[in-house]
Amino acid sequence: MNKTPTERQGLPHGQKRKWKYTDKDAIDSECYDCGLWYGSDAWADISLDNDVWELISPTEYKGSGLLCFNCINRRLEFLGLEKVSLKVSSGPFANYGEKLPPRDTG
Repeated sequence: MNKTPTERQGLPHGQKRKWKYTDKDAIDSECYDCGLWYGSDAWADISLDNDVWELISPTEYKGSGLLCFNCINRRLEFLGLEKVSLKVSSGPFANYGEKLPPRDTG
């Protein structure tokens, strides 16, 4: 039996996350998938290449939506993406001013 992307995510405790959210699902300053608040100490600002973000973005609008690091990771793993370049610009892993390494597509 074919499962939907939401079913294939294998979410714990019966959580029901969507792959894409609409305006009626709009969440203010929280991760669309898990609800982690953007101002939380646990939040790390992550920058990804635009082509990668468009694959995992939680909204239909180009460049919009919020996902925390863990939910970004979960979506990347779900799509089978590896060696994804990123820049962390807050928290203990911040690498301020460093350029993103080129993405290995091979």
